[in-house]
Amino acid sequence: QVMGGPPMTGNVVFTIIGSMTGAATVPVSQQAAQYTLSNIPAGNVGVYAEYSGDDYYGAAQTTQVNVLAVNPDFSLNSVGGISVTSPGDSATATVSTAAIGGFNGAITFTCAGLPALSSCAFNPASVTGSGSTTLTITTTGPTSGAAPPAIPPDRWLAGSLLLGLGFLLFAFWQSAQGRRRPALGPAVLLLGLLLAASACGGGNSTPAPTPPPPAPSTPIGNSTVTITGTSGSLVHSVTTTLTVQ
Repeated sequence: QVMGGPPMTGNVVFTIIGSMTGAATVPVSQQAAQYTLSNIPAGNVGVYAEYSGDDYYGAAQTTQVNVLAVNPDFSLNSVGGISVTSPGDSATATVSTAAIGGFNGAITFTCAGLPALSSCAFNPASVTGSGSTTLTITTTGPTSGAAPPAIPPDRWLAGSLLLGLGFLLFAFWQSAQGRRRPALGPAVLLLGLLLAASACGGGNSTPAPTPPPPAPSTPIGNSTVTITGTSGSLVHSVTTTLTVQ
């Protein structure tokens, strides 16, 4: 572009070399010539311009301008180590993305390499261009599978004997008060049956059942977790170390 002076005429030839080659002739307008490159393949591209000159201005050539062209893409920033205090707890980390070459696509995330009985989630589930998401890793803690112990049969029998004796004593107490004749027949019969049952089976106590083992939990130790971001055919991954203490 030329500032001031007589109006410039003539043409400017733009020459492209490198990963893209070609030439374009642009007429001078308002003391300037402008050319826009589009759909440049990835790689080094050089451009220079030559002015043909006119009655007032002589011919001229610019120096070559080199440009490194890149395809739209994205990168994932590395994630520091993630530590879970104990099985059953969760931990978070930030995963960041950076757009390259004007990339503005949506990126979704997955993770792999988690230890058993653990899971991961991302919030938000996707990021457009440059941004960040929060990774949450959730583990599973031990849970007791023990059931309350059953009352052994001999304890039931002892309780029944006490009940029968109580009924018999109550009948005698009513007799002592002179209210009515004690109904001793049923009480004596019940007590006799209970004593007989005790003599036959009282020596065979049934042990309490063995409680089931605890439910499994996320194992303690280190795991290498791979975090992957995907946008169409573009796929990038980073790794981090997950420690379950």
